Amino acid sequence: MNDYFKSYLQYKTLEHRFRTPFDGNTIDEVLRGFETKAFTDENGDQVEETVINETLKLQNVCAKMPVQLVRRLEATLEVLSMSKREFIEMAIITAIEEAERIFAENEVAIPEYDDGSEESDR
Repeated sequence: MNDYFKSYLQYKTLEHRFRTPFDGNTIDEVLRGFETKAFTDENGDQVEETVINETLKLQNVCAKMPVQLVRRLEATLEVLSMSKREFIEMAIITAIEEAERIFAENEVAIPEYDDGSEESDR
């Protein structure tokens, strides 16, 4: 099998692997689809309204970063064709999973937290 075809198969396999349960779309695709809703109001005017995705609760995470680090991030994202949100989310998940693994190895209790599910909202 030639290298190009093998690389392409790996690319398509990984693309499939990183799809979320949102009807086969990435979270970014879901959010783009639900960001704004255009409709005509009772006066016949065209109105846009932000639609809150009821199945995906979001909270903003902000941090000031050194400019050099942001430039490296942007260059990396250009190659990966990823959004900052996608990249940062994956990095945070990876870091949390590694921290939790180390906590477990060292018998450190992980504090309780609200996972945002409907059951924890009750």
